[in-house]
Amino acid sequence: MREEKLRVLTGRTVILFPDADGYAEWKQRAESMTFCKAMVSDIIEKNATPKQKDAHIDIADWIIFQIREGKLMSTANHLVEAEKILQRMIEKNPALQKLIDDLDLVLVSASTIGSGDGNPP
Repeated sequence: MREEKLRVLTGRTVILFPDADGYAEWKQRAESMTFCKAMVSDIIEKNATPKQKDAHIDIADWIIFQIREGKLMSTANHLVEAEKILQRMIEKNPALQKLIDDLDLVLVSASTIGSGDGNPP
């Protein structure tokens, strides 16, 4: 969390996910950040077991543990479906692939447009 490296976030809102042993320090440092709004997640602080805290787990470790315990669903199937949707879109409009390539875009999720409830996705 060096300020000189984080200056690229000027004007942005960011969420920080400290390791199990870093919440208090990160919270204090985030309060001194004036160039961006930094919020510090307490998800590990509140939910990690004493054993996990002793192991100084990070957010990736915690997510993997949650998936193994069946408490979170893996996104692998969702991304496979998202890739299929994207491929159909590219087939309909090949210029989309050029846009993706030129802007180095990465697929992170997909949702159905027009769920029928009147609310935007």
